[in-house]
Amino acid sequence: MENKPVYKKDSIFNPSPAIAVVAYILIQFFLGAIFIYLIAWIYGSMNNMDFSTVIDIVSKPGGTFTEVEARARGVVNGYGNLLVYLSSTALVVFYMRDMLKEDFTDMKSKPKFLAWYIPVTMVGFLILTMLCDSIISQFVPASENQKLILDIMSSPGAIPMIISVVLLAPVVEELIYRKAIFHYTKKYKVWVSYLATIVLFTLPHMITTGGSIDKWLLQAIPYAFSAGLLAMVYHVSNYNIYTSIACHMANNLLAVIMSFISMGMMA
Repeated sequence: MENKPVYKKDSIFNPSPAIAVVAYILIQFFLGAIFIYLIAWIYGSMNNMDFSTVIDIVSKPGGTFTEVEARARGVVNGYGNLLVYLSSTALVVFYMRDMLKEDFTDMKSKPKFLAWYIPVTMVGFLILTMLCDSIISQFVPASENQKLILDIMSSPGAIPMIISVVLLAPVVEELIYRKAIFHYTKKYKVWVSYLATIVLFTLPHMITTGGSIDKWLLQAIPYAFSAGLLAMVYHVSNYNIYTSIACHMANNLLAVIMSFISMGMMA
């Protein structure tokens, strides 16, 4: 029989999805700004630019930028996002390590099922999300979140942004928006879990996007659609988080590849 780890009673270092959620919120929505300021200060010091000037450039809404502005904007946001996701992923994984271990054990217990389930759901997820994106793009432009990512991809901040988008974000977001949400809503009907994960995943991705309500709602559809599909992948796999992480990573990797293809065509 496997010996389970013994934790100190009421220790802050014990596994806790609640602490993981709090840590994620604090880093993503509060400490993230401090990380951006830190990178902006370092960048300004290295390039003989005033700190306030760098912050003004980074804070500008989407538009046309000079080469100097585009570089500063991309580097600061790229490395700032990397710090945000490195710290949030480390803490969330630490406090949800028991859940990750349980799902890994479960994955080893049904290798035949997951051997076909993961690749099939990955392909299906990519096809459906690409179809959704292509339809919505006929009516409204990309959200501010998507535009910022594209801007960073065309700058020296591309490498840290790729690490954040492809490797770190899928892990931490699936643990928070699928594993934690389903964990805390399991006493309700399953549709409550789906609704919660869709709403709570979509809103943070749309927080920087303004405009009319009808335009905003249309731009939010791809995020809501992806959240619903990821929840379904997670649910049908008997709540194994590695399945939705795999789909999320594949989707973000394809988005990065498509952005580079698009930039190559425009060059």
